[in-house]
Amino acid sequence: MRERFEATYATGQSAVMRAVERSVCGCDYGATSWTTADEALYIGALLALGPGLRLLEIGAGSGWPALYLAKTSGCDVALIDLPIGGLRIAAQRAIADHLTGACWLAVANGASLPFGAFTFDAISHSDVLCCLPRKRAVLADCRRVIRPNGRMVFSVISITPKLAPAAYASAVANGPDFVEAEADYRTLLRETG
Repeated sequence: MRERFEATYATGQSAVMRAVERSVCGCDYGATSWTTADEALYIGALLALGPGLRLLEIGAGSGWPALYLAKTSGCDVALIDLPIGGLRIAAQRAIADHLTGACWLAVANGASLPFGAFTFDAISHSDVLCCLPRKRAVLADCRRVIRPNGRMVFSVISITPKLAPAAYASAVANGPDFVEAEADYRTLLRETG
């Protein structure tokens, strides 16, 4: 899967793919998320980002939408992901975007974050949790590193509840790897604090 994402990030930097992304999403980061620029601004508002606050983006890839949120809000940002190719692209984009806050990048697993407790004011992950096998562990570690009264926003691809068995099997077969969750996301959030 890591190799597939590495290739996706490289493809996402092509002129054609960036033109498609600008047309569809209103940005050109070469992202693997389908978060639009308007949705990113909404996420930033929900997270109440601003100068001096720290945002963690899990599965950051090439930096969308975290770098955009850092640029528009002035917050500090930490980007983590496992494929280093996406993070290399993000590092270049962070320099090109002339961020006013700090920017850190780390090759890390969302289920085992390399940060101390209560490090971040906000956490975001866009179209990532649905592609990870250890959803509960990711959410629990997010809880560990976020400060009291911190905020987290994430988007996922999920299977519609109460599908007939054949429709459910089709959704699993045609969704991203690990689209199945051991419980609905509200339950996972409640159980992980």
